[in-house]
Amino acid sequence: MTALDLACAADLKYLPHCAAMLSSVFATTKGVDITVHFTHFPTFPPEELSVLSEFVRGAGARLNTLCVEDEVLATLPSTDALPSVVWQRVLLPQLLPDLDKILYLDSDVIALGSVEPLWSLDIDDCYVAAVSNPMHEEMADWPERIGLPDSAAYFNSGVLLMNLALLREDQCSERIIRHAVEHPEQVHWGDQCSMNVVLHARRYPLHPKWNVMNNFVTYGRGEGLFEDADLAEALADPQIVHFEGLPESKPWHYRSEHPYRASYLAHRGRTPWPLMSLEGRNAINIVKKRIPRSVLAGLRRLRQTARDHRSR
Repeated sequence: MTALDLACAADLKYLPHCAAMLSSVFATTKGVDITVHFTHFPTFPPEELSVLSEFVRGAGARLNTLCVEDEVLATLPSTDALPSVVWQRVLLPQLLPDLDKILYLDSDVIALGSVEPLWSLDIDDCYVAAVSNPMHEEMADWPERIGLPDSAAYFNSGVLLMNLALLREDQCSERIIRHAVEHPEQVHWGDQCSMNVVLHARRYPLHPKWNVMNNFVTYGRGEGLFEDADLAEALADPQIVHFEGLPESKPWHYRSEHPYRASYLAHRGRTPWPLMSLEGRNAINIVKKRIPRSVLAGLRRLRQTARDHRSR
C-alpha cells in the first residue's frame, strides 16, 4: 500500500474548513496509507485537537500534530486574511526532518479526484511542484515587480508537492523567512510571495487541474498562462478545487456562486463541525448578490485605481 504524507495548517476559525478538505481527500484517495501532519500554534485548544484526531482515525488515517511556537513567526508580515498560521508550511522541512516529501494542501481546497497521482510525481530536481497563479488585472505586473522573469513563473502555494530533502539541503526555509523580513513590501500574499522569490527557478509546473482556483472558474483567467487543452481539461475535470480569494468567494459565504460549492458543503457535513448557517447573510450582501459580478468587479477596479492614484 502506498504511504502518503499530507500536511495542513489551521487556526480555530479555519479548522472546520480544514476538516472538510481532509474529508474530501479520504473520500477520493482510496487504498492509500495516509498520515496527516497538522501544524498549529500553542494556543490551539487541546480538546479540538482530540476531536480532529478522532475524525482522522475514523477515516482510517493517522494524525501527527506539530506545535509551532508563536515566536518563530511573530516578525513575519500577516493580515486578517492571511494570518501567521499560513507561514507554518515554510517550516515543514524542519518540522518533519525524517520525511523527504510532503503534499501540502490549504484548508480552502476540496479534492474531487484521488491525490495519489500527484503524490507519485518525481520532483527530485525541484523544490516544489505547483500550479501557476493567474493575476487579476490590477496586479498583472506583480511577478516582475518582485523579481520573477514573467507571470507564468509565479505559482499558487495552496497545493504544493514539496521536496523536503532538497529544501532542507539548500536552507530554503531560512531564505524564505529572511526575504520576508528584509523585503516586507514584496509580501502581498503572505508567505506565497517569499516562496516564489526563493523557489520559482526550481519549481515543477503542475497541470492546472491540480489547483483549479477561483481565478479560473469565476473570473475566467488563465488563458495564455496554460495550454488551451490543459485549461479546458482542468475546468471540465478538476482534481482539486481551490476557493481562494475574497471572503465572498468561499463556499461557506452567502454570496458564493461557485459551481463546486455543493462538494464543500457535503464534505463539511461529514465533519464534527457541520455548517449551521452561511456566513455573510445580511442586508448588504443580499443586495450585492443581485448585482452582476462583472459590475462589482468593475467597481473594485475603479476603487483600486483611485487608491493607486492617491498613493502617487
